[in-house]
Amino acid sequence: MSSSPPLLHIAGPSGSGKTALTEKLIARLTADGYRVGAIKRTHHDVVWDTPGKDSHRFAEAGAVVTMLASDTFVGTVERPKTPPSIAELAAVFVGKADIVVVESYRTSRSLVTARLAFVAADEGEDPEADGLIYTGPTPDGADRRPRFSRDEIDRIADWIGAAVMNG
Repeated sequence: MSSSPPLLHIAGPSGSGKTALTEKLIARLTADGYRVGAIKRTHHDVVWDTPGKDSHRFAEAGAVVTMLASDTFVGTVERPKTPPSIAELAAVFVGKADIVVVESYRTSRSLVTARLAFVAADEGEDPEADGLIYTGPTPDGADRRPRFSRDEIDRIADWIGAAVMNG
């Protein structure tokens, strides 16, 4: 089986801007020609289909996997016995995405290619540095930690292209 595409983990506390950043990065990376997948972790119950409709009824009847497909949409719902690992989720993207952005999913750093995290300014730094993003070790093992403002989407996307996609 092929390995999954690189995983870019977006981390930070609730309300820090993870979703806004993720959305902007997906749009920019897509514009750059990358096929981008996304994984979002939620702690809420998910209502995927309209109650009473056929596919919802199949799932409610006990189907382990239910797929709803049209000419422009394919959705799959699975009711796993145990929570899936990030590696299992990422395997879905093999051959379909060049990179997968993972938001709000607690995972081992060893499973992700790179991590962007919202952080507060370091002690002694200009308070304006608060809310900047830093990255952990890159795939080549170097411990380069560039910092970005949350609004530097072009610079972040360029770094992803160089360090993650071509690293």
